[in-house]
Amino acid sequence: MKVLVDKKPLEYLLDRSADDGLDDRDRALARAIAATSLRRKGQIDKIVSRFMKKPLGKRGGKAPFILLTGATQILFMDVPDHAAVSLAMNIAKRDERAKHFFRLINAVLRQIAREKEEILSALNPMDILPDWLLKNWSRAYGRDICLQMAKALSHEPYLDVRLKDNCSSTQWAEKLEGHVLSNGSIRLAHAGNVQKLAGFDEGLWWVQDFSASLAATILGDVGNKNIADLCAAPGGKSALLADRGGKVTAVDISGLRLETLKENLNRLSLPVTSCKQDILKWESEECFDHILLDAPCSATGTIRKHPDIFWLKNSDSLETLIPLQRKLLEKATALLKTGGRLVFCTCSLQKEEGEDVIDFIRDKALPLKFLPISLKEVGGLSDLLNDNGTVRCRPDISPLVNKQKELDNPNLTGMDGFFIARFEKI
Repeated sequence: MKVLVDKKPLEYLLDRSADDGLDDRDRALARAIAATSLRRKGQIDKIVSRFMKKPLGKRGGKAPFILLTGATQILFMDVPDHAAVSLAMNIAKRDERAKHFFRLINAVLRQIAREKEEILSALNPMDILPDWLLKNWSRAYGRDICLQMAKALSHEPYLDVRLKDNCSSTQWAEKLEGHVLSNGSIRLAHAGNVQKLAGFDEGLWWVQDFSASLAATILGDVGNKNIADLCAAPGGKSALLADRGGKVTAVDISGLRLETLKENLNRLSLPVTSCKQDILKWESEECFDHILLDAPCSATGTIRKHPDIFWLKNSDSLETLIPLQRKLLEKATALLKTGGRLVFCTCSLQKEEGEDVIDFIRDKALPLKFLPISLKEVGGLSDLLNDNGTVRCRPDISPLVNKQKELDNPNLTGMDGFFIARFEKI
């Protein structure tokens, strides 16, 4: 309810409930129910509506949300049907308005349980997408690719870990029971408690999606170069650049997020200078050899890991984000040395926040020369390259070296949506 009604981010709510007294197992279950409900809400709304004459709306209190989470457990989670129905009944009894719809909730959930196989066989993956995303992605990528992306986003998220350069991918894939990606990262189908995984305490790896790691490696040779990582927190790209010998200054406007960055980099024993600044107002004493700008965006590329974005963002979200991204790009250009490289990226699947930046640079006559990205630099994945040499990562493209593994377990497939472009200052 706090996500869908109050528009609060799920991670924020989960962090604030860390001291709720639940044991690790129950907290993990509660988290899974919430995330899966948000991921599958579009499909479940259509399913529930088939068994009701009219929607409950506000008169039902918690009833619509009880139906949502109950149906989620019955259809998409390893929860016995009777347990899901019983839990829904207990919650309904405790809510002043929902208790008046006790019989309705019970009847709908039991009907869904009886028709489970038929319902699951008739699911349309596109139904997980809210209208604003369905229209945008269909227009940008075509219906076929939009369908494939929706299928990928229906699955639970994997976990990618990026190893330090001196670690063997093959050995660590074995230790972590994971799978090697085309960039040497390791993918786990289910992570559990990340801090309990081998190598975490020793600081031998960090969590970083395949797509995000590309943005840092595409800068090229960073050894002994002064590099600014703008909008840097939580620090995965800073870690990769530092591990490869760069002298990194990590800049972010959020002091809290910078604390997380410093904790991560301390664990990894990687030297990075952190700087709390509003980048648009920042006056650096020197220009940088290279700059990585991961601009604030709608984050629709990370929906698989953060399904609340489906319901927290809309087409209006771009109206404030796009002007900010353009201003940050101009500022980054001013902070860059002549001859230096700039990588601009966003973790968004909206082309307004990605491919359209090329037109902006041209129209503004920014002193940037476009540097096409090569096939080798994206791990040989030709599907990632646009015709002009920019990179478009999509959730329906897999970076697994062993493609058979994704057939065995669809949770292993895909990557975050990302746009990446590289320039040289002239």
